[in-house]
Amino acid sequence: MTEWATWRTAMERALYGPDGFYRRPGAGPAAHFRTSAHNPVFAEAVGRLLLRVDERLGAPGRLDFVDMAAGRGELAAGVVAWLAAEAPEAAGRLRVVAVDLGPRPEGLPEAVEWAG
Repeated sequence: MTEWATWRTAMERALYGPDGFYRRPGAGPAAHFRTSAHNPVFAEAVGRLLLRVDERLGAPGRLDFVDMAAGRGELAAGVVAWLAAEAPEAAGRLRVVAVDLGPRPEGLPEAVEWAG
């Protein structure tokens, strides 16, 4: 007998279930979306915007960046790397939190906190 599921449950299984799109081993979403946040150019753009916000805030003691629906954390890691290379002073005050339903990805820099 077929077990019926609501649309929400079916989508959760398809995206975050054991073999779901966001939990499959390998390249994951980055292999499917070339114009997404996985692109290092996007990380640079976000880093530049973050520096502008930092300046407008008067360079506070802590600069927070939260990446919602972080996937495997590529954007958060990219912003950390870009700021470390281009604006070390701001990078020293940076707190990055990546938020996603999946588990913390392996290899994610320690500078990126994970909230699931």
